[in-house]
Order: sequence, then structure tokens, then C-alpha cells
Amino acid sequence: MSITGIPVTIVPSGGLPVTDAGDLGLAATQVPSGGLPVTLAAFGMPMSFGGIQITTPAYLDPAKMRVGDVIGSAFTAGTYPDFQGNPVVEASVAYTVDGGAVLASYVLQSGDVVGAALVHLTAGAATRDYYAEPSAVYDLSFSTADITFTVPAGTGSIPNQFAAGDWSVADAGTNGDATVTITTLPADGGSAITALEYQIDSGSWASFGGTTTGTYAVSGFTDGTAANVSVRAVNAIGNGPASAAKSVTTTGAPDAFTSGMWTLTDLATGGDARIAISALPSANGSAITDLERKIGAGAWTSLGGTATGNYDVAGFTDGVTTNVLIRAKNAKGNGPDSDSKSVTTSAAPSGPALITDGNLINTSTPGTTPAILGSITAQAGDMIVILLGTCRNTGGSAMAVSATWNGESFAETTQLLHSGGRATSHVLTLVAASSGTFTPIVTCSNSAAAVGADYFVIRGQSGSPIKQHDSNTATSALTCSKTLTAPNTGSIILAGACQRYSTTGNPTDMTVGAPFTQDSHFRTGTGNNLDLIFSAGHYVTPNSSNVTATVTSDGAQNITLTITEIF
Repeated sequence: MSITGIPVTIVPSGGLPVTDAGDLGLAATQVPSGGLPVTLAAFGMPMSFGGIQITTPAYLDPAKMRVGDVIGSAFTAGTYPDFQGNPVVEASVAYTVDGGAVLASYVLQSGDVVGAALVHLTAGAATRDYYAEPSAVYDLSFSTADITFTVPAGTGSIPNQFAAGDWSVADAGTNGDATVTITTLPADGGSAITALEYQIDSGSWASFGGTTTGTYAVSGFTDGTAANVSVRAVNAIGNGPASAAKSVTTTGAPDAFTSGMWTLTDLATGGDARIAISALPSANGSAITDLERKIGAGAWTSLGGTATGNYDVAGFTDGVTTNVLIRAKNAKGNGPDSDSKSVTTSAAPSGPALITDGNLINTSTPGTTPAILGSITAQAGDMIVILLGTCRNTGGSAMAVSATWNGESFAETTQLLHSGGRATSHVLTLVAASSGTFTPIVTCSNSAAAVGADYFVIRGQSGSPIKQHDSNTATSALTCSKTLTAPNTGSIILAGACQRYSTTGNPTDMTVGAPFTQDSHFRTGTGNNLDLIFSAGHYVTPNSSNVTATVTSDGAQNITLTITEIF
């Protein structure tokens, strides 16, 4: 056969050369040695060998070749008689590029010289090789040396930039996640888009994992912190320009409470425990709307607040160890469960119970309103006792002291002025009418005052809570004592003492001795006269035997002591 006078030889796989001359616009069938029909097709029409169709891909047409095209299959799969009806598959395609064989998925580059492709077919155990040539090749000799074509330069460029209206970014509402929605792709520059990528702030570019419009999930954000996102398209030529950045602030459910953020204790009031929250977990960009607790296998229940502080919880079974979890929640959902803590509650004692105590004032700064070191938490019915000592620069009458807590006024149960006229001990009491955590206000009548004070919160007292109190003073001595006669079994006895600092005797510290528990002892500064030595302690009486409180100083100078029974 010849094409415009050029001889053409056809060599089917496994057959002998067959020569024919005909009009290439018509299919001519020859039966080579081996008995298999061969149909020749002209100018890009499919060629059939025993019913097997080899399709010349469009990208092998020189008129259609583009930089960035990915070459692929050249075979139409199916069932063909030449393989005894077995399904035929394309095992591989090896294209001739620049004189060598390349596999399918090769990306065409500018200047590539492209020739025929060797198509390897299999059906069961049978194999056959055929050729697919560029559609404008007129020499159908089935050879990789056939006429070749060069991919022209300048037939492709990088993709265009994404316009602002082509895409959007939004908070996904799950920790650290956003969504990017691509509604329109930019022009591909004449080379198919092979990837879509995003960048968070100045980080590395990463693939969305797709090349089409749609919504893509993106992670790696810091909740509550605004971040800039850019997108771009990629093709075989290169990376398209980055889009203008768009800002997003992701949010999520709160983090979990960790062990050091909260405590769980028995209130010893019968079925009650206290959850004390000292720190909140990260809200992850959405404000905490509730704090919840779970007792044992029960349901999650609100604590009734969103801040740090004490939350008293009822419903426990006394004597039974119970696990408790807490969590925070916000508009995005519930935070993870905290670590588990256990508590064994107990019934209220027959007498009062000391709930909390602490240092309230420790200042040598003169003024009518001493600096308060912290707040006091109490329930309605709790008794708050302030043991307070003052010292002023010159002698005179007793210092007048007043105090309030949540607008409720303390009563002054005891006021003791040392004969030296400078040091005064005070006992202030209040039975709370409300519940909560509030900072008390304490004032003194003399502006030149050093002040030291401790507070005690006592629960379960009954009737008239102050059963008895007494006081004593000592001058130029290291100790001062006072005895309460026959206190009630289970009552709480508080002892408070103060001593002025002077160059005489130079006291710097004072403690409450046994059987009292030492709760506080300190010196308010380093100066003369306005300095104060302070000490406080408590004792729970096991019986009705007399109780003696003794304070011991390291210097002999004007000691005052008060002792009070609460039941």
C-alpha cells in the first residue's frame, strides 16, 4: 500500500508484512499470515486488529498538543474475539518522547518530540503489543520511528490568580478548623490545573487534595486568633499567583480542665462537697457559657456559674466514695471531660466545724482602710470571725475598728487595750445572712495604724454562737496566757494575740502554743512603733476540760491576748 505514492508496510503483532494500495478514506481489510483480519483506518480513525480497537488520543494530534498535557491511555477496554472473548486490559503504554520511551502520566513539556506509543494488552494469559500513532501520521508502518512531532513552545502558561469572588473562607466551628469554598476556578493558562493549594499566614503551601470547585476542610489554625488564608492554582507550567488574603478566626469547644485547675473536698455537712475552681481552660475563641459537673454515673448538671470560685454541690451519699467530673461549654459545644476526682462526704459534726481560715490583713501602711489580702467565702448561716490586732504610734484610747462583708456588719465581741495604750486586740463576728464570696472592708479610727488579722469561717454553730470569751495582757514578758473554764465538748476555741514592736525588747515573732493549731504568725514590716507582731490559732475541744491559750514572743513588750469559745 502507498500513501500519495509512498510505500507503506503494515506489520501486525505476530503477523507478516502486508502491502496494499488504496484510498485512505476507505477501510481496507487484509488477512496476514496467522489469519487475523487487519483493518486500516486513515487520518486518526480507529484501527482494529481482530476486533481490538487502538484509539489515537487527541493529545497526539500535533494540532492539539499543549504544554502541560498529561498523556494517558490509548486503548478502549472491552471484550474482543482476538482474545477468545476474554476481557482485554491495557497493561501499559510506553510513549516515544525525545527518542525514548516514557510511561503514561508523563507531562508534555515545550519542545518534546513525540512519536508512536507502544500499547501492551493482556487478556488472561494472552498478551499482544500494538502501536498508536499521532493522528496526522500518514505512514502506518507501526514503528516507533515513524514521523514525529514537536510540542510547540508558548502553548501554555501558569494559571490566573483567583479573584476575590472566586472563593471564601469560614470558621468550621470545630477546634482549629476552617472551610475554604471554591466557587470558580481561574483560567488554566492553556494547561490543565493539576492542583489547588492554600497557605495559612506565611506558612508552607499545601494541597486541598482536589482540582475542582467545592468546599475543602483546612486544619491547623489557632482558635481565637485571626489568620490570613491565600489560595492558588497549579498546572504543569508552574504555580499561579497567590490570591489576595482573607482573614478567618476559628473557634471551638473549650479545652478540658486539668488536674491543677480544680479541687474537690468534703464539706462535712451531710451529703455535700465543694468544687473549687482556681483556673478556667481555654475557651478557644468562644466565651464559656456554663460550667457543668457529673457525679458518678449521673447526668451532667450546671454548676450555676462561669467563673472561678467555690461551687458547693449536694446529693452525695455519706461514707461512699464518689467520682466527680467537670467540664466547660460554649456556643461551639461541650469541652472534654476533666480528670476524675473522688470524695467521701460525711455528716455534719455534733458541734461546729472550721470550714476555712486565712490571713486577711498584714500591713504596716498607715491608713483608715487597711489593705485586704483576699476575699472570704461563706454560706448563709456560717459564722465569720476576724481576729485583729492594731498598733499606733502614740498611746491613748483603744483603737475603734469596724468591718463589713457583702454589706453585712460585724459585731465587736472583744476589744482589749494594753495598758501601754498602743496595742489593741479585737474579735469581730458575723453570722452571714447570704452566701457567696466577697471582700470584706475593714476600717480603723486612727490613721497611724499597723494592722494584722486572720479570719475563720465556722459552720454548724447553734443558738448564741459565742459561749464565752476572755482576754489578758502582759508587759515586759515573753509569754501571755488565759484559761477558759469547762468549754463544751466539740466547741472551737480561737486565740488571737498582738504585740507592738519597739526598740525595747525588739520582738519580731510570736506563736500560739499547744494544744492550739498555729494558723498564723507574722510581723508587719521592719519599722519602729508602727510595726505589729501578730499570732492566731484554733483548738477543737475533745471534752469539757479547761483550755488554756498561751502565746510566746521572742521579745518582752506589751502583749495582748483574746480567747473565744464558739459552739
